[in-house]
Amino acid sequence: MKRRQPIRTARTLLQSWVLAIFAAFMALSGCKIGADLSALPTYTEDFQRTYFEAQNHCLKGDLDLAYTGFLSCLELEPEETALRFDLAKIDLQRERFEAALVHLDAACSSDKENRWYREYRAKAALPLLLFESALEDLMFVQNQRPGDLEWTLEWSLMLADEGAPQQALL
Repeated sequence: MKRRQPIRTARTLLQSWVLAIFAAFMALSGCKIGADLSALPTYTEDFQRTYFEAQNHCLKGDLDLAYTGFLSCLELEPEETALRFDLAKIDLQRERFEAALVHLDAACSSDKENRWYREYRAKAALPLLLFESALEDLMFVQNQRPGDLEWTLEWSLMLADEGAPQQALL
């Protein structure tokens, strides 16, 4: 029994030492412990309730109610680009590719560097046979994911399946 205590003490000291080194590194590297929340947007209670209800409907699979909720949120906060993304994802699930493209075009024009908006816009463009547009977005994403061969192969196969094998990303 007495032999375990020195091991436990040594382990505790080692854990404390590692934690102290990590904290010192974080402090020296400029990492801030607290976050300045004042820069984040504030939303009305009505918006927050509507948004969380829409998310809840989405999780339950009630896509029509979720879509209606996100549209209501968009009326309250028309500049909130993430709502366009939520609407587009539902449109893609419902195979409403034109509607998804409208939402994703608006999202991409607001945030040109968002790789998720660009990748989903490519997903909406493929079934509409907008290969050049899809390829432009995919090349943008691929440049952000250098060396991700699995992603590249997956999209190359999707391009080929949609009738554009010459546009493969390989």
